[in-house]
Amino acid sequence: MVLPSLSEGGANVISEAIVAGVPVLASRIDGSVGLLGRNYPGYFSVGDTAALARLLHRIETNPEFLSRLRRAIARRAHLFRPERERAAWKKLIGEVAPKP
Repeated sequence: MVLPSLSEGGANVISEAIVAGVPVLASRIDGSVGLLGRNYPGYFSVGDTAALARLLHRIETNPEFLSRLRRAIARRAHLFRPERERAAWKKLIGEVAPKP
């Protein structure tokens, strides 16, 4: 999956790709880095289509690079489990909602 955003606060499509085990190539913006991690190997600079093309070519020709992306995605998948999201919402609501 490619996400060439100029400025995205944290695209749902990234979390969906992670849960589905789909490797991501993304522009290096704060929202993507927050979801994929600082050391994720699939970043390219905003607007750098040549770098994106190199990454796409690398995925097609270098099975180890594709495996590296898949491993990196797998390490993040636990962050996007529905039960974790429910627990985070419950905690947040508990912090901001008045107690009875």
